Amino acid sequence: PPPPPPPAARAFLVGTRDAEDASGVAAVEGEGEEFDGAEDPEAEEEETDEDDLASDPEARRSRKRQTTPFDEAADEVLGRLQPKISRWEEVAKDGRIVVGYGAQASRLASRVPDDFARELRRQGLVAEEGGAGPEEAAEELQGEVERQLQAIFFAQRALVEQAVYKRLKADLLRRMRRKKRALIPKERANALQRALKEYDGRVKDLIPSFMPERGAERALAEQTLAQLAATLDELPEAKDLLSGWRIEQLRRQSRGPRGISVSFSPGLRIMMRPDGFGNLQLNTKRQVGPPNNPNEVSLAVLNDGNVMDVYRKQPKPPLFKFQPTVAMDVSLS
Repeated sequence: PPPPPPPAARAFLVGTRDAEDASGVAAVEGEGEEFDGAEDPEAEEEETDEDDLASDPEARRSRKRQTTPFDEAADEVLGRLQPKISRWEEVAKDGRIVVGYGAQASRLASRVPDDFARELRRQGLVAEEGGAGPEEAAEELQGEVERQLQAIFFAQRALVEQAVYKRLKADLLRRMRRKKRALIPKERANALQRALKEYDGRVKDLIPSFMPERGAERALAEQTLAQLAATLDELPEAKDLLSGWRIEQLRRQSRGPRGISVSFSPGLRIMMRPDGFGNLQLNTKRQVGPPNNPNEVSLAVLNDGNVMDVYRKQPKPPLFKFQPTVAMDVSLS
């Protein structure tokens, strides 16, 4: 054991204790120094812990659950609900959607007050006069359940947004391939409206009743989808399509036009039939008009005027005969 303090030190300690008990002033008789009035570090640490509890609701609730029977009853109810909530969390983490999650989560949250009341009756807990009642524990339990259900909803909403984003992207690219050109703003707006309608329908099936139907996440999803529709031409897939069509167009232009062309050219045939027995025949053709679509004029002379016209049943044929013609030119390139 350490040696006892010398007489001067004992007098210092006794004097300090007497002075503090008498006036609270750290003045000491005899040997020793004046007390500086510093607070106990342990007391400061306790005050700091109390300040942290006052500023941190989670820490305050945690300490209360350890000491309040109503909080222990709330933990029992939460423990019975936790397996189902954990299964939903695993499904959301696996990238899958819980079918009818909105209705199931709403029923689970709505039955929390009744489950908590039954747990209180089972444990025989009643509110004491002047003491804390079960209202605060019930409120904290309801808030904790809704918080976990909201987290699951946000995870599934993100999955729905990703699925709608991929579907919108595939739809826009498919329309580009079918039209073989960049989409106009009206076509992109129509595709965006269809995607937002699909998003709202799928999210409506997932949102619980204690949450607003349209929150800030809906505006963010609309902004993301609208940005995809507006910047479609900047995607690597769209750039490849546009560059391929541009190269194909240059190739077609270098080869010239291809296909079937049909042109019609009017013409005229004139025939003179003077007197004679057909021993003289002359025939000439001339092309008039533009070179790309010329018209043909034909002139013929035959001296068979003294020969009977058997077709018309006349003794002599007419001196002049005119016959209009139409020439059809078909070309395949």
